Amino acid sequence: MKSIWLSVFFILIFWAMFVPAFEFPDEQSHFVSVDYYVQNGRMPAGDDKDVNTEIATTESIMGTLRDYRGINRYTYHPENKLLFSGNIYGPQEETILRLNTVSDRGLYHFKEGARYPIFYYWYSAIAYRLVGQQSVFDRLFAARLATVLLGVFTIITAYKIGEEVFTHEYQARSIAFLAVLQPMMTFVSSGVNSDVLHNLLFSLIILYCLRLIKHKPILETGIYLGVTVMLDFATKPQAYVALPIILLAFIIRAWYQKEIISSLKTLMVLLLIGVAMGLYVRDPRLIILFQTGKIPYLQTIIHPNAPLFWDYVRYSLDRLIHQNIVWYWGVFKWLGVVLPRPWWWVANRLVLVSIVGLLFGYFKNFSRSQKYSISFLLLSSGLYIFAIFWFDWTFVRANAIQVAVQARYYFPMLVAHLTILYAGLMGFFTSEKYRILVTKILIVFFIGLQLAGIYTIAKSYYDLSSIHTLFIQASQYKPLFAKGIMWWIWGGLYLVGLGNILYQTMRAKSNASVR
Repeated sequence: MKSIWLSVFFILIFWAMFVPAFEFPDEQSHFVSVDYYVQNGRMPAGDDKDVNTEIATTESIMGTLRDYRGINRYTYHPENKLLFSGNIYGPQEETILRLNTVSDRGLYHFKEGARYPIFYYWYSAIAYRLVGQQSVFDRLFAARLATVLLGVFTIITAYKIGEEVFTHEYQARSIAFLAVLQPMMTFVSSGVNSDVLHNLLFSLIILYCLRLIKHKPILETGIYLGVTVMLDFATKPQAYVALPIILLAFIIRAWYQKEIISSLKTLMVLLLIGVAMGLYVRDPRLIILFQTGKIPYLQTIIHPNAPLFWDYVRYSLDRLIHQNIVWYWGVFKWLGVVLPRPWWWVANRLVLVSIVGLLFGYFKNFSRSQKYSISFLLLSSGLYIFAIFWFDWTFVRANAIQVAVQARYYFPMLVAHLTILYAGLMGFFTSEKYRILVTKILIVFFIGLQLAGIYTIAKSYYDLSSIHTLFIQASQYKPLFAKGIMWWIWGGLYLVGLGNILYQTMRAKSNASVR
């Protein structure tokens, strides 16, 4: 398995090196918060100015500096590209490097940093401090590396989820392969963003819920689950969504195991852990939740110009059908570039085929254990989607502003989605021979999907007329370990990673069990 996890790392680190600075989703906001936390020993809050001269100038040169409308050089204009030189150093790279001074790093001009709980920024600051005196590019890419490690652990968690749902080793591996090859997942998991830690923690929550449902000794799993939820509360407000999902897991367990009393006991242990942790860390959000039962981020006021509920529903469905089912597979360069149509078109048709396969599986081919596990994944996915929808609706109702819910907001459940997709395709067959064949075809398609994603990224940022030109441009405004000849190494490792996934898939056998 070590070679597989190395392959995952090679794929993610290539994306982290390849994408220009501040071009991952909201990366500049999260990096600003990491920088501010390291420099000031606390997170930015309220109206604190948090963007210093060095970062502001870098963003301006890179074209990612947003105006008061939230628009930068690439918003609505994905055809715009960074100005490159003929060597491995950008035309204004030296200007940026000269700003690495105490005065330019300590003078703040405006507010842009993310206002989220501290856990992700505390973690990223560890890597940041290792190169704290180096250039802004060294510090940014060190933080990216720290985030890539979180992405690797998310893929390992995907494998563990596969073990809980499926019988054979090749099937568990396939869930991990699908997760790392999904282009938008790779993209999101390679940049500085607290979403990556939230995705990992929520995937762990799903894993522990599956174990609660299936296995009788549940106290240890319940403790792991409680600690993971508390860490998620220290990462993202969306951690609240875990609470009804955990309750769902206990309900399904009581039904599956016929053990209502033990399930209630473990649920009480989890509640006590939650109360104790909330009081210990003095998190006001948790204290409010436990004392009043009210979710602090849920807005209850109604703006006089708020849209009607059903108008909002129609608007949301329209965005889902015409936008998010495309963006789910990959949207880049400030929401201006998507995968070529054939790739997302086929991927969405696979989802439709999988839905039919789930019906076959439930009525014919799934084991009792699989039925309960897949039911939990389906229902928990539905709960997460509803939670995002309802929080967005309360915001729109309170502010009379339509907020664009992006497909990546559902990525804490991505591993569950891919597990459901794979289960549906397996549901058509009882013969392991045909299941292995379909698995191989699916992984080959996802490798193509992954290559389409990296090609789309490359084409949108760089000149692809020759490998030499590509590597020259990809080297600019990057640290020394992402310049010049190093691209032969990074590119080679990326291809080795994809090649090993293909090799492991092609040698899949049904005689290796996860049990």
